[in-house]
Amino acid sequence: MDFLRRKKEKSDEPQAEAEPIQIDHRKARAWFDRAKTVADTSNYDYAIDSYLSGLKFDPESMPAHEAILDVARRRKVNGGKPAGLMDKSPISGKGPLEKMLAAEWKWARDLDNAGAALEVMETAASLNLGEVAWWIGDHVINANKASKRPSKQIYTKVRDLYAEIGAYDKAVEACAILVRLDPEDDPLRRELHDLQAEVTLMKGKYGDGDFRDGIKDADKQKQLEAEDAISASADQQKSLIDTLREDFDANPDDNQVFDKLIRALLQNDVKELEDEALKLLAAHHEKTGSYRYKMQADDVQMKQVRRAIRQLKSRFEAEPDNAELRTQYNE
Repeated sequence: MDFLRRKKEKSDEPQAEAEPIQIDHRKARAWFDRAKTVADTSNYDYAIDSYLSGLKFDPESMPAHEAILDVARRRKVNGGKPAGLMDKSPISGKGPLEKMLAAEWKWARDLDNAGAALEVMETAASLNLGEVAWWIGDHVINANKASKRPSKQIYTKVRDLYAEIGAYDKAVEACAILVRLDPEDDPLRRELHDLQAEVTLMKGKYGDGDFRDGIKDADKQKQLEAEDAISASADQQKSLIDTLREDFDANPDDNQVFDKLIRALLQNDVKELEDEALKLLAAHHEKTGSYRYKMQADDVQMKQVRRAIRQLKSRFEAEPDNAELRTQYNE
């Protein structure tokens, strides 16, 4: 499939590192509390502005994004009009986060504005906010279904963006609609088949869990990779890990400290350190209930299995008459 091939080629190319999003839960919470208060007084425009101001400090907050949609719907029912030329977004700045929030402001003022919603989805994907992209893409699909003249271009764009963030189940949903709209389009049918194959591969890796949980994990991993890479000599690496262990012992509830420790442990493919990371990930998954830690542990275990297979293959190829190695390798 062309767009899946392009996606893979793009992922293989060196990518410019995205600027890590600076989270400030305290400032975000202050804005969210204010937004809820004014929304309860039917001051919908200010409530939307306040939620968006809070999202600038915590763009991953799905309850805030969902609250914006709720307020936008109430605003529409009460006669709210789309933003006019004299209306100004509360979000200033020209970065990708500001671009996403400005588009979300336009969409909240006019829920029929598919272009603004798609801009939110596209910029969210570029910011590694895959769950935000997943969420708004779902609304774009439903709105397009309800339209008197559904747009094939919208379904195509949503399909491609879902494939970009790895939400192949939702990409299948959009592509299946396209096939129903044009059942004689053979290339489109092949694209649907290829996407369905991707879903099968993902289920083989993660089971039948919610793909949206997988998006959450991918978001966090990409955000961590956007930070300064950990690169040091063996002695420096050991010192860094010791420091991070101490930091985590002192701050066991700080997920950012925990994530940095896990990254350091997994940096150089050392099995003993990987095993330590696996124990920590299992404990943190049980403690927090966050599925992304289980998925990360599964990835580490699969990495270890693949490495063991490579080692066995190398030994078996060197000793092709060794029946024991043959049995181990086949298993």
